Amino acid sequence: MQLSPAVATNLVPSLSRGARVIIEVPHRDVIPVVEAARRHKTQVVVEILDDWFDKALGGDWFNKADLVRILNSADRVVATALALQRQAQAYFAGQVEYLPNAANELEFRPAAFREAELALPGDWPPGASRVALYFGSLYGSWLRWDFIHEAAKVCPDTEFVIIGDASQQVKDMNKDFRNVHLIGLKQHSELTAYVQAATVGLLPFAPGPLLETISPVKVFEYGFAGLPVVATFSEELKGLPFIHQAKDAHQFASLACSELPAPSSDDLSTTLQQYSWGRVADAMMQDHKLQHAFVVIILCHNNGDFIGRMVRSALKHGATKTTMQVIVVDTASTDESPQVLADLKAELGITVVQIDSPGCSAGRNAGLAAINLPGFVPSRVLVSFFDSDMLITSASWMYETEAIHLSNPRLGAIGWAAGWFNPDLPYDTVVYGLPRRGANSETDKLGFRVSVGYLGSGGMVAKLSALMDTPGFDERFFPAGFEDTDLSFALREAGYFIAYREFGGVLHEAHKTTARIHSEAKLDYDDLLRKNGKLFRSKWKNRPQYFSAG
Repeated sequence: MQLSPAVATNLVPSLSRGARVIIEVPHRDVIPVVEAARRHKTQVVVEILDDWFDKALGGDWFNKADLVRILNSADRVVATALALQRQAQAYFAGQVEYLPNAANELEFRPAAFREAELALPGDWPPGASRVALYFGSLYGSWLRWDFIHEAAKVCPDTEFVIIGDASQQVKDMNKDFRNVHLIGLKQHSELTAYVQAATVGLLPFAPGPLLETISPVKVFEYGFAGLPVVATFSEELKGLPFIHQAKDAHQFASLACSELPAPSSDDLSTTLQQYSWGRVADAMMQDHKLQHAFVVIILCHNNGDFIGRMVRSALKHGATKTTMQVIVVDTASTDESPQVLADLKAELGITVVQIDSPGCSAGRNAGLAAINLPGFVPSRVLVSFFDSDMLITSASWMYETEAIHLSNPRLGAIGWAAGWFNPDLPYDTVVYGLPRRGANSETDKLGFRVSVGYLGSGGMVAKLSALMDTPGFDERFFPAGFEDTDLSFALREAGYFIAYREFGGVLHEAHKTTARIHSEAKLDYDDLLRKNGKLFRSKWKNRPQYFSAG
């Protein structure tokens, strides 16, 4: 929604406590908005994201005096590139902070964090075994077509897929390159399938001062998907683990033709956390504290090789926002997990509980019993359940779930995963397989969806007071399956409602944890669902209205 400066100015008095007014374009028309924010003691953050002194960007409207006036009225100034940080520092008395651009990690997440493989786009080059991809603007002197053409000549077996609005001039200059494919404009939501199918991402920008002021979003979108990226040399991009920089067309072509290593899993984890839009929002709201204490309960069964990633990411993004207790329950692990958890406890002060059962219900109940937050009443404690194979990329999930719980006193739990029942099968539909991951008009209006059958426990956030009104997780659902569905019904039975929302800041390597449990127990997944599903339906047979919810 685009607001005129007058409308925005009039909205300022109605902003909630702790809100921010973020100024991205230093136009004189925003000065009244800034002044209104100052009068109402609303924090003003100015984000410098372009070199407005460049006529190609600032045009005829930019005025240095307006910029200085806006900067001097700001509480904070952030810049998306190091060169912009240095430039803005000359006009701002405080410290200009460096806050590079980012990308949507939910949209561009790597294949390992997807529930299903993406279909190959219909206009993908037939039979292509190696594809170099570029998407973005195709006009302007800053795009170096000679870099792309040199690479196309040197790499005849590589297909170069170019997404963007190609003018006739652009089409003419590429007509002699059989392996350069101009496939036109795409919706941003369509880009993910192209990025996932590509071999390497390209950033063929002209070297020089302008490039140093750019923090290119597409670089992070490439990187999130696990692509190595060939880019023109820039100090701004130096050090990113997936970037391979070239100083001229020859070196660019050589790199584009090379078998470049994909980012390691550790590099991917770091990149997803460091360059998500949620991380940018966290930085913008760095002094905004949450009103609830948060408990994070994580199960670990022979997950010593990746449990540390989940623990560290939860603390990295949440511990500075509120009081947080991280509880890891070791459910009878026989690998290195006990030692890994002992080391994490010594280093980070987490709570570690060990039980002799691999059951998920027993583990989560043990986690609930270990909650220790003196000074917090249960209604001011939010309990979250996560699996070892999940990754937290920002505090977005905390802000979102707290806001929804505060506005809905009878909400028992809100979940990141949900599903619906089929009369004849254990499960019918889960959100993973739906357009927009289950979001609908209800989600658009409320911010969450009540019309669901049950919540999954991975990514469930519940009020501690609501959980105390239930019997907890039923340990008869062993080792896993239907225990979270059962808790959803137990919350309804206690007079609460449940809701679904794909909140930000959460990624999941699907079935990485449960697969180990099922494998060790020598249980077929479908057989287990049938067994536990039969118990579940028998237990709740007198509550048919719960099954039809949603």
